[in-house]
Amino acid sequence: MRTKKRRPTNLQPEEVAGGCCGACLLDLIDATENELLDQNAELLIHKPELCNHLYHKNCLIQWFERDTSCPQCRIRVDMIEEYLGKGEYVRSAKVLPVFLEDVLEEEEEEEEEEEEEEDGHSLVGGRIARTPGRTGGKSQEGGRPEEGGRRRERGRPRRRDSIRRRRDEERRELDEALLSKIRKETERMRERLAQERCRELREQAAILARTDPLLVRVSIVNSLRRLPYNLQREQSQVFVPTRKPASARPARPSFIKLTPAKYEKDFLASEQL
Repeated sequence: MRTKKRRPTNLQPEEVAGGCCGACLLDLIDATENELLDQNAELLIHKPELCNHLYHKNCLIQWFERDTSCPQCRIRVDMIEEYLGKGEYVRSAKVLPVFLEDVLEEEEEEEEEEEEEEDGHSLVGGRIARTPGRTGGKSQEGGRPEEGGRRRERGRPRRRDSIRRRRDEERRELDEALLSKIRKETERMRERLAQERCRELREQAAILARTDPLLVRVSIVNSLRRLPYNLQREQSQVFVPTRKPASARPARPSFIKLTPAKYEKDFLASEQL
């Protein structure tokens, strides 16, 4: 008989706030700060999409293989089905990576809030007296910074800035690569459309060349105006038909050489007769 794994629903808030995984109850960060900052620590910690409980990535993936809700708050998580072929599907939950700098910033903010609550105000003889922590971290007696201010100065802002700077550079490189790819695709699409338009003009020229060369020239010039400027000169030289010399042209009836107005006048005169 298959036994179900016990769900850690009896976790205390201070256990999670202290850096424990909500599934395996081990530390979220089980390495030294230097080793953790040297590697890509962005994918070590994950959380479900609809809540803020932190887990190890592997623990969260294994949990959602057999369940569809958060182990702590029991909120239901949307599942994604992927088709593998041959009627097989794989279900995975929507989880989000938690960046290491965000975790460190939350911890430091909590420490700073606790220090401000301790150093901010103190009750002396029933009155509220301001302590040196509110006056820039200097004591009234010696004028030197306190331990809390010294701890803030040599904290982790430089390391957090290096992580943030490296992540911004990676995002900028990805944006530049994506933008160059979009530009190349756009240029390729324009060339393809211009080639298709040129082929259509060739077909139109072949059809109209059997009727009247003047009509061919007018229609092609109007069509070339809709092409890009760099292709107008090239295609106009290709499409506009050249008139053959008089010796090579076959003999035509005399009425074709008449102008339209004179031809129409002669035609009406013949109709009246």
